[in-house]
Amino acid sequence: MALERLSRVRLRVAVLAGAICLVVTLPCSARAQYGGHVDQSFEISHGAYRIKIRGPHRGERGDGELWIFRDDQLTYYDAKSEFDVDPDVPIGTDLTGDGIPKIVIQQFTGGAHCCSIALVFALGRQLSLIDRINGRDGPVQFVREDDTGRWLVFLSDWMFRYWRGPFATTPQCDLVLSWDVGKFRLITEGMRHPPYMRAALKHRAAELRASVYWNRDAKFEVERYNADLWIEMADLAYTGNLAQARALLRLVWPWDSHERAIVEREFVSILKKSRFWTDLDALAREPVPRDQPPRGSKGAPDPICHMG
Repeated sequence: MALERLSRVRLRVAVLAGAICLVVTLPCSARAQYGGHVDQSFEISHGAYRIKIRGPHRGERGDGELWIFRDDQLTYYDAKSEFDVDPDVPIGTDLTGDGIPKIVIQQFTGGAHCCSIALVFALGRQLSLIDRINGRDGPVQFVREDDTGRWLVFLSDWMFRYWRGPFATTPQCDLVLSWDVGKFRLITEGMRHPPYMRAALKHRAAELRASVYWNRDAKFEVERYNADLWIEMADLAYTGNLAQARALLRLVWPWDSHERAIVEREFVSILKKSRFWTDLDALAREPVPRDQPPRGSKGAPDPICHMG
């Protein structure tokens, strides 16, 4: 895939993240397509499979049910969430190229800030849940490439939500996945960005350190920090520059080194819990692109992470 085309693809994630169909109500609905309605059950079939979904009972959020039958034998059941058939993936689509039809069920667990999950089932001789993609506070959208026929998945990684700050300042990192070796994996092509040059790093650190948002005496712990630092660190980590993210923290941190060390350990620990950690770790070992300007320079690549 050409890098410029992938860059346009990544740009869509930020737009999609704001279009979760009002996360506090219902997930993006396929019910209009398949004839179901809120507070009612609807069914669709494909071959030997029958999928039944019941909407929230009397409008109670998170009170839906999902049944999947094969030859009228129940093979999968889930509840306590809202479920819908993904309208962007026609039932029976071969998402992975193995010739087995698939269905994508979008699940919303309820609540203002969690969670949107895409359940990918293979409708083969036996039902198989081949992937469970947690979009947390943003949508998980499947898009088919016109020229290759490959299916891509757009989502944002919200691993740092509520970490030392309110939800509104959460780093949100926009990612694209494709099927590879048994699951939808991160496409890292184009994600490796050049880091700051030494002088530019010190300049950016001075800007962040001088911010009025540092307030050690704030009443609430989430109001103590300059959230711009967390955004910078996340974007550095997600573009192959975790070492520089840690260096930036050490240059910016305005208080004692003991607390800074705790923050650094927390940051890395959260990263390692991400579904994408293995790929991000490998990304950091890739060569720095020589055809791109350094971070902070004119013409440098656009950031991957931004404030949620």
